[in-house]
Amino acid sequence: MPMRELAQTIVVTGATGYLGRKICASLVNEGNIVTGLSRHPMNNRKSMPPGVKMLVWGELDDGWRQAIASAQVVIHLAGESVAAKRWTPEVKERIRASRIHTTHQVVSAMQGGRLISASAIGYYGARDDSILMEDAAPGKGFLAEVCMQWEQEANAAIQRGVDVTIMRIGIVLGKDGGALPAMLHPFSLPFNPWACGLGGPLGNGMQWMSWIHVDDLVALFCDAASKNLEISGACNATAPHPVRNREFTQTLASVLHRPALLPMPSFALHTILGEFADSLLTGQRAMPGVALAKGFQFKYASLQSALQNILVKG
Repeated sequence: MPMRELAQTIVVTGATGYLGRKICASLVNEGNIVTGLSRHPMNNRKSMPPGVKMLVWGELDDGWRQAIASAQVVIHLAGESVAAKRWTPEVKERIRASRIHTTHQVVSAMQGGRLISASAIGYYGARDDSILMEDAAPGKGFLAEVCMQWEQEANAAIQRGVDVTIMRIGIVLGKDGGALPAMLHPFSLPFNPWACGLGGPLGNGMQWMSWIHVDDLVALFCDAASKNLEISGACNATAPHPVRNREFTQTLASVLHRPALLPMPSFALHTILGEFADSLLTGQRAMPGVALAKGFQFKYASLQSALQNILVKG
């Protein structure tokens, strides 16, 4: 692979989120000049890595526009969580606007350079056992429609002379964020049911889970930003070995040295979560074809190694 470029000016939206903080820290460690955008930068200043300049991102302040216009790379991560609450019409509109409107804002401020925009494997919709490479057609459903519009807004930057990379992110696994804490403490329970042997598969457990360790995800973004990976277009940001939900459950239970005795029936998930339950009971078998073809080396290629790193103290 080519050598990394010299220090670059990089703007990160969604900088104060779980993934944003880690990406900012890695970029600063590589010697880049990093600016983070946040609606409330002063409230989040203490949580940010040293060396990251913070700017207000809002309609009444143009500093962020100037930062984006002069940046060599923009990493766009902003977007409201899809798993925070039931998908009421109001929540669905916030999910949509937080991705599509903000991406339009970012693109309108760019004057060249590179845009690395987050998307999600929800782009593919519910696809059963189909192996999904980056050239697979988009699917159907709310998340697929949001992802399609999200990516369309990002790809509009090509007309402005911007090189665009779309990271279709899978299920992110990490110690202090991502999907795993919600799995270990579902529905805001005050205890970890897995510790009591009460974890189990969701529905019939046959749905595919395309996951990625957060360290590999950060490395993928940073390698793309540095042009260590020459990626343009869509890239599945997932580990090379997706698993079915049943296998994920068994592996998690094994790493925790606990049985997994209590499956969660589909009707119960729908009762608790409404429409969002559909995204947990269906899945995508996404493969990182582009990343592998470009020579990206996954540190945690197997689910066992990823969960052991996250959950086993040592």
